[in-house]
Amino acid sequence: MCGIIGYSGSGDACAVVLSALAALEYRGYDSAGAAFWEHGGVTLVKRQGRLARLEEALAAGKHDAHCGIGHTRWATHGRPTDVNAHPHRSGRVTLVHNGIIENYASLRERLSRRGVSFLSQTDTETAAALLDSLYAGDPVRAIAQAAELLEGSFAFAILFSDRPGEVYGVRRGSPLIAARDDAGAYIASDLPAILPHTNRYYLLEEGEIACLTPAGISFRAFDGAVIQKEEKQAAWSVESARKDGYDTFMRKEIDEQPRALHDTVASRVRDGLPCWKGELPDGFFRDKTKLTITACGTAYHAGMIG
Repeated sequence: MCGIIGYSGSGDACAVVLSALAALEYRGYDSAGAAFWEHGGVTLVKRQGRLARLEEALAAGKHDAHCGIGHTRWATHGRPTDVNAHPHRSGRVTLVHNGIIENYASLRERLSRRGVSFLSQTDTETAAALLDSLYAGDPVRAIAQAAELLEGSFAFAILFSDRPGEVYGVRRGSPLIAARDDAGAYIASDLPAILPHTNRYYLLEEGEIACLTPAGISFRAFDGAVIQKEEKQAAWSVESARKDGYDTFMRKEIDEQPRALHDTVASRVRDGLPCWKGELPDGFFRDKTKLTITACGTAYHAGMIG
């Protein structure tokens, strides 16, 4: 799973983005990049390899930004290179993407016939080009139109070159959350990216668009209607989302498994027996004869034990 962060506010966008990407390193990645609204336009910096290479590249420049997006990528379409790293820009659109666009080849061919040129091997650049081709000054309308044409899964954080200080987010299949505090507004692919700032967040649902500005967040339906969303509170702490002295997140997660299992099961056990009272209707399991556990990787082996 790729890592996504978007920010608009009064703080140092470069610092916010780098901190969030570091918090998302546990997802694994082979390249990282960022784009910032500064100096009257969108600055794009991306590097193959570890996050430290992106930090070095950003440190070498003079960045004065309060709005930006960032990304850590696992290569799917195209090798891990600087060119294939996110963000991707096409015309007036710069975006980062988690997921896979299944019909990118046909869209790419159609856009190429219209004179659009492509630099990378990615499905993501195709999504950026499609969005740019639909954009006529209204980001919400263009995003909604693009979402209807895209097949597959996606979570996008998007900058438009004529909308300074604004970040837009939309998702299908892939997760995306939004949050705000006194320093601005955030979107991210997972809670660890925002926990240093706030433990309160919004779950972005499919068919909704998040609009971030320095003043806060608004949510729109694809038809442009304003959506009022319930704010949620995370039970996680900043410490639980960090390595906490471990060399790797994998080692930390392995050692945390007994406690995580206890925390999950404890509230659902009464007198040594499973108890689902208040969570499942009475008789829910009466006609159930089979349990299927679907998993891959190390979770596959846990599923076998289950």
